[in-house]
Amino acid sequence: MYILLVLMAWAWPLIAVVAAAFVVWWLVRVGGGQDGQGTSGPLSRRGWLLSAGTASADAAFYGYGLAQTTSLSMTDAVARCAIVRPDLHGVDGPAHVGGSESLWPLHDTTCGPELVPAFVNPLVAGLAVLCVAFTALTSWAKISRAARASAGHILGPTAWASGSFV
Repeated sequence: MYILLVLMAWAWPLIAVVAAAFVVWWLVRVGGGQDGQGTSGPLSRRGWLLSAGTASADAAFYGYGLAQTTSLSMTDAVARCAIVRPDLHGVDGPAHVGGSESLWPLHDTTCGPELVPAFVNPLVAGLAVLCVAFTALTSWAKISRAARASAGHILGPTAWASGSFV
């Protein structure tokens, strides 16, 4: 878990590029009229692109917030404060280190003022809700489309055309 958090904190710009690529891909699919064919359909494909884009953006913003903290430093609190905030604590670090740190919601007051920008936690929570909503809507659309298709296949095309299914 620690290695994943370190990679997320270091690679958040790359994850943000991936998120932007998913959104651009979605815009191209919507604007270009490439609706797609087959059983998955246009709504399903577009929905999965939005789900992947919001999940990637969520990971990128969490990684950005994590990179601002001292949580991942493998040193004692005095050395972390001297590394992160040399303007406040000097080379030797603070005389007293207090505060707290947490991975959710992201916050770090070990070295004095909050190190995580204020927009990070609401943005991460909002993107997580959007990702779950897009995934649920896309799944619902796919399941309902499959149910309608299977109902037509059970009765057969001639039953639908003649109206004998009533």
